[in-house]
Amino acid sequence: WDEFSFDTVMWDVNGMMASYPSRYIPHYPALKDWLDAGNDFLPHVVAGCRARDLEVFLSFRVNPGPDPNFDQVSFKADREEWLVDFNEDPEKPPQLYFARLDGELNQPKWDYANADVRTYQKAALQELVTNYDLDGIQLDFARGAPFFKVGQQWLRRDHLTRFMADVRS
Repeated sequence: WDEFSFDTVMWDVNGMMASYPSRYIPHYPALKDWLDAGNDFLPHVVAGCRARDLEVFLSFRVNPGPDPNFDQVSFKADREEWLVDFNEDPEKPPQLYFARLDGELNQPKWDYANADVRTYQKAALQELVTNYDLDGIQLDFARGAPFFKVGQQWLRRDHLTRFMADVRS
């Protein structure tokens, strides 16, 4: 083990279901009762890292999809007006899912042109940095495209830039 050196722990926070107490992100169903009872293991993870002189970062998925390992929480389905419209034709009804090449339906995505989405995500991130002694948060955009109505991404890009500036401030 002498050839390995770790100085950081990075915890993947789904952004769709929380494994920590949250007022914004719904809890994983299997943890809900435990978390609602006031339990939280994340402070112990942070304390253990600090005791070992390790940095602690959270990786927050800004546009997560369902986790196939757990029963799903109906969260995005309750906020259809917050979702990306994959239909490029404005005369047709919104298309919140699209068929993938493997025949499955792709997951709904947050539309970051919607101010409510940005406000909600900023509040969820603020909750994390307020409640836990973190060295930083990595925003995971890799698993979440698209972020805007299909066909209008370039026109709406300033919303995501503004979101990032707001998160940094």
